Amino acid sequence: MAFIKKSVGTEQGFGVDLKELRELRGWQISDLSSASGIPEYIISALEKEDFSALSDPVYSERHVRVLAGVLAGKIPFLIGKYRTALKLRGFDKKNAKQNYSFTRKIDRSAFFTPTRYFSFLLIIPLFGLLGWYIWSESRIFSLSPELIITEPAPDSVIQAPRVIISGQTDPEAAVVINGISAIVEPDGRFKLSLDVPRGLNKLEITAKRRYGIQTQDIRYITYSPAYGPEPSVKSIIYSSDSLDAFFATSTTSTDPGIVQ
Repeated sequence: MAFIKKSVGTEQGFGVDLKELRELRGWQISDLSSASGIPEYIISALEKEDFSALSDPVYSERHVRVLAGVLAGKIPFLIGKYRTALKLRGFDKKNAKQNYSFTRKIDRSAFFTPTRYFSFLLIIPLFGLLGWYIWSESRIFSLSPELIITEPAPDSVIQAPRVIISGQTDPEAAVVINGISAIVEPDGRFKLSLDVPRGLNKLEITAKRRYGIQTQDIRYITYSPAYGPEPSVKSIIYSSDSLDAFFATSTTSTDPGIVQ
């Protein structure tokens, strides 16, 4: 079995060991990038131990772990040497926030791209529609429906045993009159014919949305039926001639049995 001489040891940096493991397989940096999914510039920076080219040297420990696994190297050994290199250069997990920031300064103009402008202009109308919908639905819980009674008039007197109640309300409201539901038209109009007994009657008219506050109107009507037509009174005018003729006929009789 042929052996390839390799100078892996503790006296050299981890970058040299990483490069020798790659060359042992006969790979270029591009081959290792394809196999590991790590960009070529990171692999090159790790082999050269150029921490200034890395976005976050502390986080790049994960890259070293992946590369060691792909190259079939000893992961604990390479990780230990990488951590030693970090400490020698002042990079440590304990003071990572002081030595190197995980975030980089981003130019504000990067946020104002044409795509972001288009998304922003598209989101504004959607939020407007959502706000209008929430506002319109909230009115159901906060406002009572409109209720206008057109007939009968308050304290009216009827002569028939049936009364017609009509009016106007919100189209989505339900109208109940003395416990009887009235049909509400799409435009909000309603009408109900109700039988009433003789005398004073109370009409309780209620309009209510499904989840809202109700509106109520109470009206009193009196059913007073007519018992028949009133007799007509005619004036009798007597003249002096008619009175004389009347008394003349009453004192003169043609009956022979009556003595005048």
